[in-house]
Amino acid sequence: MKRSINIKEQIHKGIFKFYIKILLMVLFATIPLIIFDLITYKSTILKLSTSNSFNIKLWKMHNINSSKINIISIGSSITLNNLNTESIIKKYDSSYYNTSSWGFRINNQYDFLKIITNIYKPSVVITVSQVVDYL
Repeated sequence: MKRSINIKEQIHKGIFKFYIKILLMVLFATIPLIIFDLITYKSTILKLSTSNSFNIKLWKMHNINSSKINIISIGSSITLNNLNTESIIKKYDSSYYNTSSWGFRINNQYDFLKIITNIYKPSVVITVSQVVDYL
């Protein structure tokens, strides 16, 4: 009878040691990730939408002083790729930011425009569009 108790105790001790080893492995695997996340969280781009282009734009806009933008462009890739920042700044001699992103439909642009005009209060808003933006 004593021998069977010893076997049960050994099994319990073995299981306890196994759980402790698993716990230590999990801690050693996750602690560096948690520390890295805490160090870099301000530079991490949040996934607020399925568009990486839009997520990056929001992240960059977060770091811009709202009183420094006088001209904003908004739109899809047509606006993003066909407006030259240097030309606009040179022509209007003013601060400018292009908030356009790929696949940005006209209804989304309008909703986003209401938000960013309240924050940045630009004097000029530029958009370039095509038929596909309205579909």
